[in-house]
Amino acid sequence: MALFVKGQEADLELAATCLEAVIASTIRTSASKEEERLEYMRKKPGTRALSWFFSGAFEKHNIVLGQRFMRALVYCMVAEQGMKHLWEWMSIEDMRRFVQSWTLRDASHWRGNLLRYLVESAAHWANEDRPGLEEAMLIFSQAVDRHDPRREPVSLHAARIWLVRQLCVYDLKGVDPRIFDEFVVAAKVSHPEQPQADSAVALLRRWRTQGDQDMGLRVLLADESGNNGKHSVYCFVLRTAQALQSQQKLVEAKEVLNIGRQLLPSYFQGMTP
Repeated sequence: MALFVKGQEADLELAATCLEAVIASTIRTSASKEEERLEYMRKKPGTRALSWFFSGAFEKHNIVLGQRFMRALVYCMVAEQGMKHLWEWMSIEDMRRFVQSWTLRDASHWRGNLLRYLVESAAHWANEDRPGLEEAMLIFSQAVDRHDPRREPVSLHAARIWLVRQLCVYDLKGVDPRIFDEFVVAAKVSHPEQPQADSAVALLRRWRTQGDQDMGLRVLLADESGNNGKHSVYCFVLRTAQALQSQQKLVEAKEVLNIGRQLLPSYFQGMTP
C-alpha cells in the first residue's frame, strides 16, 4: 500500500491492481468474513486510496475510465464503514470542472457506476441481522432520495439492473416489506405481488421481433455479462409463463415459452410448453 503514501506517480490502473492485490490477500488470509472486515478496518486500504485520489489524482485521471479502481475502492470503503465518504463523493457538484472533456452523460454514468458498486458491496458486507438484498435495496432508495438530478445527475440503470437480477435468483425471505416496497417505488419496477403479465408478454414479443436492436436484451445475452444475464432472462420467461398459467392464459404461456426457447435454446432444451 506504499503506492498511496509516497506520491502521485501512479495511474488508476496501477492503483486498481494494488487494491485488488490487497483484497485477494485479505480474503486468502482471513478465516471468516468478519475477520476480513476487521483487517480492512485496521489497514484502511480504501480510505488511503480515496485520499490518494483526491489529493490530486482526480485532476489527472478520468474516473469514467477507471472502473476497476472504483469497484475495488468501494468494496474496501464499505468494509471499513466509510460509506459516508462515498455519499459525499457522489454528491460533489463540480467534478466536471476537473475533466473538461466530460459530457453530462459521463458525469451521470460515473455516479451511476459508483452507486452500482455501492449497492453490490453493501449487499456483500451486510450485517447478520439484515439480509444483504435488503441492505442493497435500502442503499438504492437512499440514493434516489438524496440526489437532485438537476444538480448531480446519477444514472440508476446499472444499480437497478443488478438488483432486479438478484431478485430473479434470491427470494425475499427476511426482507422488511416496507424497505422492499420503497425500493419498488424508487426503482419504478413492478411489484411481484402485483404481476403485470401483459406488459411482460409485450416485452417478450418485442424481444422476439426486434432482439438484435434492443440494447437491453443485447446486454443481458452478451458473452461479457456471463451466465448472470442469460439466467435473468430465463427466470423472467419462466415467471411470466407461470403468471399467465395461474391466470388460465395457456395460449399466451405457451407463446412465452416458445419465445424463451428462441432466445435461449440451450436453457429450454427438452422443455415442452
